[in-house]
This record gives sequence, C-alpha cells and structure tokens, in this order.
Amino acid sequence: MERRIKQGGRGLLLALCVICMVGLLCGFDESAQKIFDNANLFTDQEEERLTELAVDMAEQISMDVLICTTNTTNGLSIDDYAHEFYQNGGFGYDGRGGAGVMLVIDMGSRRLSVYESQLEDVHFRFLDAELDVMIDAVSPYLTDQDYYGGAVEFIDMLPTYSDEEQVSDPGAYDGTGDTQYTVDGKPIKETRWPLRLLIAAVIASIAVIIMHFSQKSKKVTNPHVYMRDNRLDLREHSDIYTHTTTVKRKIETDNGSGGGHSGGSHSGGGSHSHSRSGGF
Repeated sequence: MERRIKQGGRGLLLALCVICMVGLLCGFDESAQKIFDNANLFTDQEEERLTELAVDMAEQISMDVLICTTNTTNGLSIDDYAHEFYQNGGFGYDGRGGAGVMLVIDMGSRRLSVYESQLEDVHFRFLDAELDVMIDAVSPYLTDQDYYGGAVEFIDMLPTYSDEEQVSDPGAYDGTGDTQYTVDGKPIKETRWPLRLLIAAVIASIAVIIMHFSQKSKKVTNPHVYMRDNRLDLREHSDIYTHTTTVKRKIETDNGSGGGHSGGSHSGGGSHSHSRSGGF
C-alpha cells in the first residue's frame, strides 16, 4: 500500500511538472474569457463567434485580443478605464500586463478606445496613427448600431499593422522590418523562449531529483510491520476535494465626451501601454 501511494505521488508530481512546462512554453491561455459584454451589445451566438475570432487572432499575432463593452466608466476617461480594466484583469499574451490589444466600447459616453499593452522591455506594436485608423474604421458600425460588425472589423484589421517592427515611440514609425524587437535590440522570440526553457528545465530537474531520492527509501518486505496484536493494522489518510471557488471581478466606470481623437499612456508595474479613442 505504501509503495503504491509513493508511486502515485511520483506520477502526480511528474504530471504537474509536465503541465507547468507546457504552460510556460505556451504562455497563452486560449480558454480564458476574451469578450466582456457588460453593455449586452452581442447575442450569445455573436459572443461565441467573437471569442473564436479573438483566440485565433491572438495566436496569429502573438498578442492577447480582447473586447470590452460597458455602460459607464465611473468618472474615468475611456482611455483610463481601458488601462484599469486590462491591468486589473491580469491579461497579456506573454504575462500579466504583457502583449495585448483591446477594443473598449462605452455606451454611456458614446466613445470607443483601442488600447495596447506590452511588457516594459518591449516596444509597442502599433502607432497612435494606426490606432486612429482602427477607430475610424470601427466607428461607422457602432453609429449604425452594428456592434458585432464593428467588433469583427476591429479583429480583422489587427494583422494589417501587427506584422510591422515594434516602435519605442508610438507617435512616429521607426523601422521598416517585420521582426519584433525589444528595447535592447534583440528579437522578442530570442529573449522570451530561452527564459521559458530555462524555467521548464529547472522544474523538470527538481522533479527528477525528488523521484530519484524517493526511490532510495527503504523497502518494507516484512509482513509483520503491518500487524498489531496479531491483527492487520492498516491506516490510510486522504484529502477529499470538495469544490473550487472562483471570484469574478467586474470593473465598471463612466464618463467621457464626444469629439475627435484623444489618447493616453501609462507605465509601471512591469508594463507600459498607450491608447487612442474617438466618438461614434
């Protein structure tokens, strides 16, 4: 019995390590929620389809793709609301606050915002002017109350600009290549994967060491060990899983005004971001 428990424990440990390594190497949770329709602008079928489009696009451009609708921004500008929503939600293709682009539609102020976030050592993917183009393309759909069409247009436009070289100043384009670079000039893939592989290797090594030493434990072959007062004495302790509690945090806000394009930028907490907004 004891031997079986140890073998089961080693198997579970190995399985957990494999899961951790896969998660580290993939770095993107496609099962996480992508559409936050707090203003109830989409039908269930439309929300399901938008989720599929967002996940497919995220894997194509290596950025988290999100859509958020709301009826209020609680006194915040729509750009500040977008930042708070993204950062508090822990979104990011390559980690909390990392690569991601999000469309926010505020029905209270009749404004929309396109928001981009990156880790602090990674340049932005989109220029301010490119975000403005997206806003101008999506706005007519929203004016006509075709909210689903506007969301689809937003997602469809992302590859048009996301294959450009990243820029440190979103207000001015500074490159012509199609490779994504960090601030120190190294391609993103060359800086991300070695770190993930190193962490995965460390986890795997720890698992192997634990299993190695556990196999050296003294084997019990004497049946009298399990006897007490000439009777079989086996004791088993186990933990029984009952349930998991999940808490969803809904961020609501309100304010804004019509007019032309405006924008905002934020930096801190290991990431930086910029956004552009306009009316519809």
